[in-house]
Amino acid sequence: MDLHDQYKVVFDLRSTLQNIVRPNKIGRLTNSKGAVSRNPALRIRGDHPEAFDIDGRNESSSEERVLWRSTGEKLGEFGVPVQVECGEVSIISVTLLVFSGVAMAPRKRRRYKEGGREHYEYLPLREAVLREGEVNFYGAISEYEKPKPTRGSDFLCTMTVVDMSLDDPGLRLLVFAPEAKCPIVKSLGDIIRFHRVKVSNYKDSPQAVASMNKGSSFILLDGKNGNSYKAYQKSHPAFTFEHHDLLTVEHMRKWISAHPLVTRTSDYLVQIRGIKENYFDLCCKILYVDDRYLPQRVTIIYVWDGTDATPRTLPVLQEEDSLDWATLEDRAPLDTLEAKQIPLPLPPRDVLCDFPPIGTMLPIIPVVPVDSLSGQMPQRGDWVKFRNLAVRTHAGMVEALLTRESKISLLSTDTQLVKNCESGYQERILSEYGRLPQSSAKPPQSLTVTDFENVQFSTLREVLTHEKVTYKFRCLVRVISTFPTQVCNFCVPLPVSEDKVGTESSPVFVYGVRFTLEDPTGRLHAFVFGEDGAKFFNGHPAADLYSDSSLVGALERKVQKLLGYKYLEDGRPALERDPPWIKVCLKSYYTDESKKWESRCYRVFGTTFPG
Repeated sequence: MDLHDQYKVVFDLRSTLQNIVRPNKIGRLTNSKGAVSRNPALRIRGDHPEAFDIDGRNESSSEERVLWRSTGEKLGEFGVPVQVECGEVSIISVTLLVFSGVAMAPRKRRRYKEGGREHYEYLPLREAVLREGEVNFYGAISEYEKPKPTRGSDFLCTMTVVDMSLDDPGLRLLVFAPEAKCPIVKSLGDIIRFHRVKVSNYKDSPQAVASMNKGSSFILLDGKNGNSYKAYQKSHPAFTFEHHDLLTVEHMRKWISAHPLVTRTSDYLVQIRGIKENYFDLCCKILYVDDRYLPQRVTIIYVWDGTDATPRTLPVLQEEDSLDWATLEDRAPLDTLEAKQIPLPLPPRDVLCDFPPIGTMLPIIPVVPVDSLSGQMPQRGDWVKFRNLAVRTHAGMVEALLTRESKISLLSTDTQLVKNCESGYQERILSEYGRLPQSSAKPPQSLTVTDFENVQFSTLREVLTHEKVTYKFRCLVRVISTFPTQVCNFCVPLPVSEDKVGTESSPVFVYGVRFTLEDPTGRLHAFVFGEDGAKFFNGHPAADLYSDSSLVGALERKVQKLLGYKYLEDGRPALERDPPWIKVCLKSYYTDESKKWESRCYRVFGTTFPG
């Protein structure tokens, strides 16, 4: 039986069971002989001297005593040791205080004495939010934002805590402390104990404020079953942790393991595929934090949620001067132009190889000084929720911006948001069209055809990270640019061999074009060269295009289709273009035997563009 679904069970540090609720049922208290109650799932053992008058009947049997009912009437309080059993959960020797489910009037004492010793009184969160003044409580951390500087000397750490009495939406908690004393949560679902926290209302919702400089204190413990009861962080070196604390932590761990943490959502929460031109929240996994450019104060955070960013429209290409292709071998890698065509640098290959094969790798760029992110920067592998990210499109690629108003919260892998991302990815990767862009038609439609239609599609990320230097692939991509831009420069003369220097032989022209290809997982350059170029531009053999205007016109019409040019009703070209998805076959090769990986290039082959 599920304890949380059937009852609300809450402890304070006296190990007091303060709330057991089951709607429309009357609970029965059994004595130490173990008489069965009306509710067979719940058994409370102990000797109790009092009985209660219910509807004029006196339930004075020592075998069975009525404890409460669902009318909201408070029937009694007990302060004697009992044992509570519900399913597999058993809490031994606790002081029992039961009420009908309506919040009890706040008690005035913050501490109490038991056996001549003074102990803290800990409240369930549902009762704590009704209390005026300072409270103490235990809670499981369902949301956590790393500390960030305030305008004063303190740092601010924001979190949401939950327990069995208040698990949705939980209690929002603001912690003000020097940087060294801020709570640093290892994992969501961990347990925090707070002393002297002030609860108030903020925008009609309860909010707790803890100030380490004004007497508040905390300890942090692991929230997983079977782990140590030793606090892994404490705000002060001296703190108490007694047997009833251990019982409380044990019970909370059992509850946490049985109930996924609830993370608050909003209308602004989207997946990467749903990002538009406005501010948004995002649940995602940190793939890589690229700080190679920190001397220039630039950091790039690459994140992923298993979905594909929607392709952006692109500006119309501007005319560029032609290149001198006389020494084609020297120009082949075109490494000096790579940064111009691909706006952001890719992570190192060894890092990229660990990325999932599908799903957009979204770059998040902080637009605030790196120093202001001290302690907030997430780590590789973390699941986080970003709030209030801005968005921009740069060179046709969507980028997110981390501003001063943005917030970062850690997420647990047990959070439903994270589970939804992971299950969606697994379902997609196993599907027939899982490696195709989510925005493309299924089955894919293409202006081109390939010689290897039976080969499974690969994403460009799989191409870039393949374990072999030379390999062949089939991909569904968009051609976002060509180089050279002017069609009349697509064909270049081959170098004249030494034995023909000085002769009157006509030069031999070949196609020598570089495409920049894009899919949701990345971009790369691929060359259309020689016979592969003649095959691609079907029906248009390579020639001296400067002397053949008719061929140039035919090629321009093809290339405009390929690049997604559109025209207005008056015949003028639109300012933006939307390239279509096309099938291409790619093969990787290297140009330097001694530096195979460093000189790796890509080339289009086995592909025809009939249009």
